[in-house]
Amino acid sequence: FCDDDPNNAKTKHNPDAVTQHNKQCNGRSVWDVINSHEDFKNVNPAVSISDTKPVFRFVRARSARVVLVLDVSGSMSGLRLDKLLQGCYYFISSIASGCTSVSIVTFSDVARVRHNLVKLDTITRASLIDKLPDTIEGYTGIGQGKIFRI
Repeated sequence: FCDDDPNNAKTKHNPDAVTQHNKQCNGRSVWDVINSHEDFKNVNPAVSISDTKPVFRFVRARSARVVLVLDVSGSMSGLRLDKLLQGCYYFISSIASGCTSVSIVTFSDVARVRHNLVKLDTITRASLIDKLPDTIEGYTGIGQGKIFRI
C-alpha cells in the first residue's frame, strides 16, 4: 500500500494524482486511511517482516470415491452412447486425480458391476477404460442403477 513515508520511493503516496482513491479519501495515503480507521486503533504495532513469501503445507490429500453409473439401455443408442463413452474416457484419463477411487456400474433393465472400486494409477485407469461398455441392451430401469450403486 502507498504511505506517507518520504524515505520509501516505492510506496510513496502521490496526493496530487487523479485517482478514485484520492477523490474519496481527500488525498490521504492508503496506510493513513487504514491506520486512522476505528478497526485499527489500539492494536499492536506493525512488525517488519523480511520474507513475506507464503509457505504452504500439504496436510491431507482429499480422496474421493466415484461410481460411474452408466445407462446402457436401448435409449442410449448411437450418438448418446458415443458421448457417454467420450465423457467417461475423459474423466478417467484426465480429470480424476490419483487420490480418486472409481468404479463402473451399468444399468438397463438389470444392473451390473463392470469394475470394482479401485484407486487410480496408470494400470487401473487402463483397466477402467477397458471395462467401459460398448453395447446397449434392454430398457431403461433407472432404479436398477440407483439401488445397485448403494
